[in-house]
Amino acid sequence: MDDLGFIIIIILLVVVIIFFIVRLENPAKPPPSNEVIITPGGCAGTIYGCCPNSTVAKHDYIGSNCSSYNPPIIIIPPPTPTPHPYEPPVGGCAGTQYGCCPNSNVARHDYIGSNCSSYNPPIIVNPPHPSQPPAGGCAGTRYGCCPNSNIPAIDSAKSNCPIGGCGQFGCCLHSTIPKQNSAGTNCPPHS
Repeated sequence: MDDLGFIIIIILLVVVIIFFIVRLENPAKPPPSNEVIITPGGCAGTIYGCCPNSTVAKHDYIGSNCSSYNPPIIIIPPPTPTPHPYEPPVGGCAGTQYGCCPNSNVARHDYIGSNCSSYNPPIIVNPPHPSQPPAGGCAGTRYGCCPNSNIPAIDSAKSNCPIGGCGQFGCCLHSTIPKQNSAGTNCPPHS
């Protein structure tokens, strides 16, 4: 039995040695945060210094663990109303693409209000008559020339052409014969 007692003593010694080794590697945990910690080295040896008029170390920058700590009062102002995003009116002149005719509730059909009673169409001034036929002749123009002349037509209706079909220099007096020049040297004499 002496051998058995010796083995038990050896086992107990090994357990005690293991306990001390574990205890040295894992020292005791610091006390809970509500306990007063007095730091060796004074307040200068702490991260955040000490609580006012005390040697108790602060746990954070604001000293939330200090007895003199008063949490800041944060006042959140009520939200200010913001206007709603612009929404165009559903009806009326402002709700139409081009607005309304002047002094009216009638919607314009186009930018210039060509359907409005106050609409004045632009006056189209006939372009000056060219002194020379168009390059490439009348066939070289988009709409050809006015009848019996070398004046290029500005549209398919030949709206810029002289009335009566007279040419570039107009008609001979009391006639539908086109003048060949501004003096009308080809016109018959008058009586």
